Amino acid sequence: MGHYQEDKDLPIIVKLGRFKDKSKILSAGSKLKGTDFSMREDYSARLQKRRADSPATLSELALALCLGALIGATAVGNSLVCLSVCLVRRLRHPSNHLLVSLAASDLCVALLVMPPAMHLELTGHRWDLGRAACDAWVSVDVASCTASILNLCMISVDRYLAITRPLTYGVRRTARRAWACIGAVWLLSALISVPPLLVLGNEHGTADKPTCLVCQHLAYQLYATLGAFYIPLVVMLTMYWQIHKAAKKVVEAEHRARPGPRTRSLRVAVRERKASITLGIILTAFTACWLPFFALALGPSLSTMWEAQFRVCWNGWGKREWRGRTTLGAKEQQPPLVALTLVDVTWRHARLQG
Repeated sequence: MGHYQEDKDLPIIVKLGRFKDKSKILSAGSKLKGTDFSMREDYSARLQKRRADSPATLSELALALCLGALIGATAVGNSLVCLSVCLVRRLRHPSNHLLVSLAASDLCVALLVMPPAMHLELTGHRWDLGRAACDAWVSVDVASCTASILNLCMISVDRYLAITRPLTYGVRRTARRAWACIGAVWLLSALISVPPLLVLGNEHGTADKPTCLVCQHLAYQLYATLGAFYIPLVVMLTMYWQIHKAAKKVVEAEHRARPGPRTRSLRVAVRERKASITLGIILTAFTACWLPFFALALGPSLSTMWEAQFRVCWNGWGKREWRGRTTLGAKEQQPPLVALTLVDVTWRHARLQG
């Protein structure tokens, strides 16, 4: 007992030093250490698998609900427009045919484009539906969105002619001409959406991370963005500016022909201001909704050194992150973040191998 009591107070190194076969002790310790590391790795793998198999988080559920509500509202609203014009006799005017075409294109976006886009957003931009479905979805997406923009452009031209040439254009505005304009809109949309499907091909990612992205060929991106947005935008700006000028001239001529008290001039000024505000809201909404997307659409194609990605932040706020790397060195530059609203823009360095 006394010897045991004496050994009890000795350090562990001294105790081990009394054993003759120290190699067995060291090998046993290394085995225990390896077992500990393997247990940690197994636990980490099980934890990652548990997280992967766990149900969606609260933010993902909120995102799914918001996107689902947006899809439902878009589908219901445009369906009501189509039904109203088709069922109400007094609304079956040739000028409203373009509105039906606009609503139909937006309805295609709601039913055929937005659900797969929602799936792509919720899966972290991973496409699991196959290449054929990707090509079909991209073609419908480009055609529907282009038709929506071209319908707005055609409506602006129709309104301009109706205001500036009320006598002659009123006679020429027939249902046949309206359907011809609608056919031209959808034909141009098809011409913009078909090249990636038949000739160029779309981006499908890799086998490990499949994705679905429209063709990023520079020539096609220039052709598509100019035809689908920039040229119609210039036409719309010109038409609505001419409409504003024509309406202002009509109001001034009416005021000069029938002069009245000050209250009438005030009423005329209010009418003119309301017309200006309406046109301003139309152009501002159109530009704000589409310009950021088309401004960044050329990013990956214009340069092989920088890749642009655009993502809408459904929570209402976003950030702007610039990640740069010099081409001659490995030093990274990360300027501070800048807060934005409704958009999240990430510029990533994309040096291409070879």
